[in-house]
Amino acid sequence: MRIAFIIPSLARRGPVLVVKNIVSQIINKVDVDVYYFDDIIEIKFDCLTYKINISDQIEFNKYDIIHSHGYRPNKYVWKNRKKIKGKTLTTVHSDIRIDLRYSYNIFISWIFRWVWLFFIKSHDKVVVLTKTVMNSYYKYYISKKKLIFIYNGISLIDIKENSSIDLNDKKIIEINKEKKNKIIGANAMLTKRKGLQYIISILPIIPDYVFLILGEGKERNKLLRLAKKLNVADRCYFLGFKNNAIAYLNYYDIYVIPSLSEGFSIALIEAVFAMKSCVCSDIDIFREIFTEDEVTFCDPKNKQSLKNAIEEAYTMRSQKGEKAYKRAINNYTNKIMSNHYLELYRNVLTS
Repeated sequence: MRIAFIIPSLARRGPVLVVKNIVSQIINKVDVDVYYFDDIIEIKFDCLTYKINISDQIEFNKYDIIHSHGYRPNKYVWKNRKKIKGKTLTTVHSDIRIDLRYSYNIFISWIFRWVWLFFIKSHDKVVVLTKTVMNSYYKYYISKKKLIFIYNGISLIDIKENSSIDLNDKKIIEINKEKKNKIIGANAMLTKRKGLQYIISILPIIPDYVFLILGEGKERNKLLRLAKKLNVADRCYFLGFKNNAIAYLNYYDIYVIPSLSEGFSIALIEAVFAMKSCVCSDIDIFREIFTEDEVTFCDPKNKQSLKNAIEEAYTMRSQKGEKAYKRAINNYTNKIMSNHYLELYRNVLTS
């Protein structure tokens, strides 16, 4: 079996990391190539990678399966569909309606959700990341025969083989530990959808906590202004993008993911594999993959709910960290995920 993955770039982003994890597990069983568009190279694959333009045509006939991830890869496959003799699949990594609404606006969401659906409906199989997403939206527009869900998974090796963190960042952490401050951490793109503004908003009523934020994004300046406005800038640290963000998990007391929507959070699973106690927004997707015994749920827009969740997560950090880890090790590893994809590839070729 020969498989081509088509992705937007080699950036350290969730969808690209998913492909990397699939490749790492199937490379010894099938032949794999990866194609990408943007000249962003932040991670390495265990197979050959090729940069292409949207107007290029790869050797489609070489592949039994072409698996695309993202808007442009799906557009590329649709554009060349008549030239492809093998089977095509796509993985959709979010609820595109909500993702586009928070990334742009309602108008863009309304227009481009239909364009995106038009492209993905041409595939032989469409994979989403949870039952929740599959049953809440896509089932109305994608044939039941085509639609399937597969949970994401990550590598335990990536969690265990942590590199050292930036010395200046380590000094910040050590100073706060000496002050007996508790550390809230988040590794995320700085977008409105991630809900980080809600964590900053409650810092005035939890004076013994500091907030470490790893990541970049277009909301950065707004978040900085909010921290200054609330006089908590001295307890809110914007550490920027880190290639080794996983290494910082060791220094957090609790991990927060107050997202307004998610497809399936790789960052959350990384935190759980690091045995961190996690605070999650109370949305269906998180309820599907973890229980109240494993993570702490809250309404991030409600300050009292969020405050209570942070305090509970800290108090029960050992118990919840261990229970969530046990759930993840049995459900959300890259080996489990990749076995599901490999089974899907084989099934689609014989159907």
